[in-house]
Amino acid sequence: MRLVLGVDGGGSKTHALVADERGETLGFASSGRSNWEDTSIDLARLALEEAITGALAVAGAEPGGLAASAFGLAGLDWDDDRPMLAGLVDPLGLGGPRKLDNDSFIALRAGTAHPFGVVVIAGTGTVAAGRDAAGRTFRTLGLHPMYGDSAARPTWPRRRSTRLPTPTPVAGRRPR
Repeated sequence: MRLVLGVDGGGSKTHALVADERGETLGFASSGRSNWEDTSIDLARLALEEAITGALAVAGAEPGGLAASAFGLAGLDWDDDRPMLAGLVDPLGLGGPRKLDNDSFIALRAGTAHPFGVVVIAGTGTVAAGRDAAGRTFRTLGLHPMYGDSAARPTWPRRRSTRLPTPTPVAGRRPR
C-alpha cells in the first residue's frame, strides 16, 4: 500500500495527515503553530515534527515508507525560504518526493477539482492566491496589522470590538 503525507502548517496550528492511494485517512495529528515568522525556526521545526510523527504513529507507518509528501506552510513566502523550511523536515527521513508550497496554495487546490483558480483566506493572516490554467501563480502576503493586514486573527476581535457602536437610548426604550 502506497502512503502519502499532507501537512498544513499555519500561524495558529499544524495538521498532518497520512492517507493511502485511495485517499483514505490512516493517521492524523495536530500540533502548535509552525509559521517560523510568527514563532521561531526552532519552534516551527518542533511543531512540524510533532504533527508528522504523530500522524505516522497513528497510521502505523514509517517515515521512509512514504511514497510522497506535500507541505503547505505559512511563512514560505519566497523561493529562498524553501530550502530553509525543507531543512526542518529533512531529519525526519521522509520517503518519496516532497513538495513545499505556501499554505494558500493547498487551500486553493482543496477548493476546486481544477488545478487552477483563486482563493481568499481570512485566517491568522489575510491572503489571496491564484493559479491560472498555464500554471502561473500570484499571491499576496499575509503581513499582519503592522503592514495593513487589518483582518489578521490575533488583533481582529480586539480591534473590531472597540469599533462597535455604543447603544444610544431611544425615547421610551432601553438598549438590548
